[in-house]
Order: sequence, then C-alpha cells, then structure tokens
Amino acid sequence: MLLAFTPPDELPPGYATGVSFVLVGRPPSGFTRVLYHYIAGLIADGVHVMLGVPGPPGEYPVVAFLSEELREAALNRDYAPIEAVFTEALALNGAPSHRFKKLVPHRSSEPKPGKT
Repeated sequence: MLLAFTPPDELPPGYATGVSFVLVGRPPSGFTRVLYHYIAGLIADGVHVMLGVPGPPGEYPVVAFLSEELREAALNRDYAPIEAVFTEALALNGAPSHRFKKLVPHRSSEPKPGKT
C-alpha cells in the first residue's frame, strides 16, 4: 500500500486535503481492519480519498473516488462497504469495473502560476 497526498491545485472543489491509497499488493490481514477504520475517519473528516490500482506497465492506474460513494458508510462507521471496495480492487487484475475508472492526467497548455 502506497500513500500519496493530492496537491491542493488538483483537488475537486470543496476539499482542502486529499490522499490516494495505491494498492500494490494485498495488505496483511491484521492491517486491513485498521486501514478501513482510518479511511472511514478520513472520509468523515472531509478528506478527498481515492483508491488506485496500478495498471499494466506504461498505463495509468484505475482509481475509485471513495469520499462521495462511502460518505454515509463512513459517518455511520459501517466498514463493510469500504471492505467491499478493497475486495473489488484486489480482484481487478485487468478486469472491467463499474467503480474503478482509468486515470487520465489533467494536462493544460496554460502554465501554472509561478511557472514559466
């Protein structure tokens, strides 16, 4: 599991903080319960949370945006939907998914402020 913080200029409107979890292998079973609780806490606190699964070499990962989808579950401390997302992510292996979408980098021809 890798953890990456989202740069502020890449966050959707309404979010001040964002974090992505990148699933690069099956987390140890003793770690998953703590992980689901942690993710629920982040979502309940208004953090933009994404779960990414690496694609084949040379391709971008597929991602699921968890904050909106799992907000009610997180607020109610219902960890089963969070576990279901991770179960789906671990089973992907290139299979299509309605929840996980291929990441497309945001490219702009306009330079960012302070950049030339």
